[in-house]
Amino acid sequence: MAAEGIGTAEERDESFSIGGIGGVANASAKQNQLLKQAAETVVLQLTEQLTATTSRITPLAQSAQSTMNAVVADVTNNQVILNQGAQAGLSPGMILSVERIDREVTDPTTGEVIRTLTSPVGQIELTDVDARSSVGRVLSGAGFQVGDRVAAVK
Repeated sequence: MAAEGIGTAEERDESFSIGGIGGVANASAKQNQLLKQAAETVVLQLTEQLTATTSRITPLAQSAQSTMNAVVADVTNNQVILNQGAQAGLSPGMILSVERIDREVTDPTTGEVIRTLTSPVGQIELTDVDARSSVGRVLSGAGFQVGDRVAAVK
């Protein structure tokens, strides 16, 4: 994210303007007050811009999480390997929920799966991620199986 702000404050014939946040050595009390007012204007502008940007980014992140279709590819002791990695947006440190598919409901007309019902198996934390796979350590749960589905913890 990036944002810009310009703050200007004026008093009588004196003015002081900043294009970012900074200071002036040995500035008078009036200049310090003007600098403060200009800086407050800049901070307000930056806050508004960053808030607007965040509101556009959050739905994208949530959309990426909701479309994650990683599954468990291997389980050995406390280590779980997934079939997706950095190309799918996964990164070390992510906490993921592992879920077992209990039932898939299909549309009787088209045969398309319209809802998948799952039950939680546990949680893992990703410790190593390459382009196409991820390794996680078990944080909670037991009985992880190849084919279990993975979802981002919200």
